[in-house]
Amino acid sequence: DRSKRQLVFGVWDGSGWPDEVVRTVYSLDMKAACTQAVKSGNTCRINDTTEAADFIPVWGEVRSHISVLIFLRGEICAVLSLDGSEPAAFSDEDQSALERLVTQCSMLMEHFALIEDRWLYQFELFLNDEPDLDKMCDGAVTHLRGMFGVLACSVLLRFPDSALLTLAATSGIIEEGKPPTYEIG
Repeated sequence: DRSKRQLVFGVWDGSGWPDEVVRTVYSLDMKAACTQAVKSGNTCRINDTTEAADFIPVWGEVRSHISVLIFLRGEICAVLSLDGSEPAAFSDEDQSALERLVTQCSMLMEHFALIEDRWLYQFELFLNDEPDLDKMCDGAVTHLRGMFGVLACSVLLRFPDSALLTLAATSGIIEEGKPPTYEIG
């Protein structure tokens, strides 16, 4: 979370991980390998964790560690953090391979971000070119369904000084007549 200057520990499979580990939040002011990597902007490799002041073990048998930064649009978006049970478990070749792997991940995320940018740009062009509110809302539903691949999509409008949301367009089925309204609050 950039605004709070902190990293949140995340695991693919939380089974077997203690709650206090899964819920760990690392302030960038803390002395931890992952935060040192973020602050330096470089991979952090620790060959012997028993001799490292900047290492907070997640589990007891960790003897070596590497934190590799993942970038999106030129900014750090994640840290790949690996622990080894033996000292110097990560060689220069391992580090290089991990850095290439995260570079490929970053390129893939950038590709998807560019696709999303294109969709949003096309959506914005459509909204700017459509003067009719009903057609704009119907078109918005069509564009949003295509952008996000969702089964259904609705546009609800809130008019000034109103405590109601009014359904303006939907890809779902609605009964004929007056569109439903939803009270806010």
